[in-house]
Amino acid sequence: MSEDLPSEILLSILIVNFNGKDFLGPCLDSIRKHVTVPYEIIVVDNASGDGSVDYLRQNYLTVRVVASHVNLGFTGGNNLAAKEARGRYLLLMNSDTIICSKVDPLVDLMESKTEIGVLGCCLIYGDGRQQESVGYIPTALSLVFSWTPLARLFPQSAKFRSTVRADSALYGQTYSEVEWVSGAFLLTRTDLWRRMDGLDEHYFMYMEDTDYCRRVRDAGNKVAYSAACKVIHFEGAGRSWIGEQAVLNSTNSYLVYVRKFHGIVAVLVLRMLLSQVFIARSLAHFMTYILGMDSNGYEKSNAYRRAALRLLLGGPHEKNRH
Repeated sequence: MSEDLPSEILLSILIVNFNGKDFLGPCLDSIRKHVTVPYEIIVVDNASGDGSVDYLRQNYLTVRVVASHVNLGFTGGNNLAAKEARGRYLLLMNSDTIICSKVDPLVDLMESKTEIGVLGCCLIYGDGRQQESVGYIPTALSLVFSWTPLARLFPQSAKFRSTVRADSALYGQTYSEVEWVSGAFLLTRTDLWRRMDGLDEHYFMYMEDTDYCRRVRDAGNKVAYSAACKVIHFEGAGRSWIGEQAVLNSTNSYLVYVRKFHGIVAVLVLRMLLSQVFIARSLAHFMTYILGMDSNGYEKSNAYRRAALRLLLGGPHEKNRH
């Protein structure tokens, strides 16, 4: 793309950043290399403390930077970015992603199949392993079971899993209709986004993509996946352990989602059963720490213990600020 933005934007690329300066350069450079349709890039910085805003303004002059003084989360950040967007399509991209092949085929697919409301692509880890970026619309029970060995014992069952297994043939298909795709790389129509009022900001992060895809499907549109584009996603910003806050955010998002779509009885079931699963996981991780098997075991044990207490005793079921 030239230094001047094209007069008509086809694709608005939205990136929410929180202390991800080290990932921004490779991410933005990959966009420049692999997107040839007229596009713009809008980065919302969620009150980073690592110099991300200065880095962007000094090195990427055509990127529109919106600096928030508070952490709006993934949902609030993307909603803020979308308000600035001028393109026909919105592409939500995590800052810890690198595009490996042309994005244009995905845009072409959206142009030719007007019934598609959301389109996802092939996400892989930094080491090349397939990422489970497509999933099943969850219930309270499937969310619980997804944290248990049942998810591995019944790999093809939506009753026990929230995502489609990485070894599924689906991930090699150029087009497949699915129930939801990961928000780490999610293409949608701008007019549809605005009719849906964007992402539900009751979620801080996690489950907002599932929620959006569900609402898009309920409105009569299709959610689809295509392997025509491949993207590296350093999930969790490349860390070996996602951290306690991620576990707590996931717990909060589960409560929001289940209350919204399944009601209070399902919330009570979720609280009762998932708390027991998290207690078991807390004890298991504490043992791995004691036995010297996992240096993160103590932190993991505390994270699941706190999540279990939140489920048992009540607590935030909306956005959890950092």
